[in-house]
Amino acid sequence: MKTRLLGREKMILGSLIASIGFGKWGSYIGLPGGNIFLIDILFFTGTLFSILGAGKRFRGSGYFYFSIVFFISIQFLRDVNVPIFVAIRDLLPFIYLLALPACSYALRNVSEITIVRSLRLASVIHLSWFLPSSLGLLNPLNIPTISQIPLFTERADHSGIAMGIGVVAWSAFPTLKLQPNYFVISLCIFAAGIGRSRAGLFTALLALLLHFFFKEKLHARVKMKERFILVLGMTLASLTMLFSAQFSSIATGDSSLARAGIVGGFDESVENGNNTSRARLLAAKSLINWVSDNDMQLFGAGPGREMVYQSGAVRFLSGNSEVRSPHNWFLGLYSRYGIMGFIYWCTLIGQIIFLGRDKNSQLQQTLQALVLIICFCSSFGVIMESPFGSLPMAIILALYVRRRNGV
Repeated sequence: MKTRLLGREKMILGSLIASIGFGKWGSYIGLPGGNIFLIDILFFTGTLFSILGAGKRFRGSGYFYFSIVFFISIQFLRDVNVPIFVAIRDLLPFIYLLALPACSYALRNVSEITIVRSLRLASVIHLSWFLPSSLGLLNPLNIPTISQIPLFTERADHSGIAMGIGVVAWSAFPTLKLQPNYFVISLCIFAAGIGRSRAGLFTALLALLLHFFFKEKLHARVKMKERFILVLGMTLASLTMLFSAQFSSIATGDSSLARAGIVGGFDESVENGNNTSRARLLAAKSLINWVSDNDMQLFGAGPGREMVYQSGAVRFLSGNSEVRSPHNWFLGLYSRYGIMGFIYWCTLIGQIIFLGRDKNSQLQQTLQALVLIICFCSSFGVIMESPFGSLPMAIILALYVRRRNGV
């Protein structure tokens, strides 16, 4: 079994670990005052070393390269007056996918155990700062020379994804001889519960459900002792979350438990949560009506345009002009790129899932679960529109379709 990693493999897996582990603030680590960031440097440098041979290893890579290049080029030409970096930012979910064939080729010989350990490491790194931050024990640290936003700045919906990855990755992988760690799984659920995002909490709970389903689905013949440990671990994780709900000093009014109504005594928090849901619904209606009124249903508003502000939806989303997404990736995808862009993105993802279908290992199903987790949380927050969402998505999909030994 291969144990040493090549430089390109270290770079790509490093970008995955950093993106998941550090979250939003980690995606802004880079050159001071510039638009060059560490996770992008690692990711694109690693894929660049493999781009020449990618076409030989990735079925349909020609379609990927040419169709995405064509799509991105057309989008840039739609309005040459929009700021270039803003347009690039809006197109990042497609730009990262453009590098997917080369990324898949670069990671073709990475062992499955290395992939699982990378996911485990990423989730533990995120847990190590997210949990104390949620408990009020760690405040953001402003270091402008390192990151454009303070270190340890919370993005609780993305943290739900990181905690969900922890739940799935720290399960047992018998074929890889990796033991589960139910203490870490319990901490991930606990952290998501006291975090400040209901979407993050529900994402972690979805991961818990997928965890149990995959274990029963893939290992129906495991020993009774292992099944007992599995059920016990899941029970402890659930009890940990419910136990924390009894203490207002832990599950504060800002926590997802309080906002979701799981914790009693926080009626104001529940109402605030309901108001947030209603506001986002009104924002969605405003954006859809604006697209319809301007006859942009087919191709959308295009990258770079301030569609949330121009549609008036911004007044329902805190009123901050910096808000550029309706907090729903699929609605934003339709509004910015129209029905055609919506279908195109879904087709790309569907093709990737189809190409990786010939393998049915536990790792393959785990990666499927992670794609589902990211898409689920992206329906409730600004995830896929950001590097800390779209980059892990691209790498996970690349791992899903990679072929070893020239297969």
